[in-house]
Amino acid sequence: MENHTFVVGQEFPDVKAFRNAIKEAAIAQHFELRIIKSDLIRYFAKCASEGCPWRIRAVKLPNVPTFTVRSLEAYQVLRSDEVEFEVLSAERSDIVNIGTHSCSCRGWQLYGIPCSHAVAALVSCRKDVYTFTEKCFTVAGYREAYAETIHPIPERIEWRKMSEAPMDDDDDDECSKLSGHPSFVGHQDARKRNEYA
Repeated sequence: MENHTFVVGQEFPDVKAFRNAIKEAAIAQHFELRIIKSDLIRYFAKCASEGCPWRIRAVKLPNVPTFTVRSLEAYQVLRSDEVEFEVLSAERSDIVNIGTHSCSCRGWQLYGIPCSHAVAALVSCRKDVYTFTEKCFTVAGYREAYAETIHPIPERIEWRKMSEAPMDDDDDDECSKLSGHPSFVGHQDARKRNEYA
């Protein structure tokens, strides 16, 4: 089996051929296999890495040595290069780029947390999923965000309306200088120049 993909209903000549195919797939796709149950009539295994959802179940067909895949859960990861992966599921195919923190489902880009496709790709190449999470979701990011004192907003009755605020000419000139707008006096000077011109 060269492409190391499995589908529900796929058949193998016997249990030995099936076990060899599973072993080759685990080696080719760089994941550790944990065998839950394996005997002459049934086989159940899963990915040994924490958070990896890959599982497969196969059984022997009655009266023949043929083994068939009964269920296949989660994703199959195909590596394109160092940072790009194709993640296959029963419903769809997604492209994951761990270098740009992106997935074609757009979940990783929207939420800043690796989506399930990205997790499958990261686990397949034995990367730490947590290091690919946006900094704001980490404990260090949380502590940094709240390191400074945050002063509460006063009660609404303590708020002043803009019309109640004291207006000083000096403050007005200073504000207009800071905002990049000319002061009112400058407008008057310009109007006077235009009148005499």
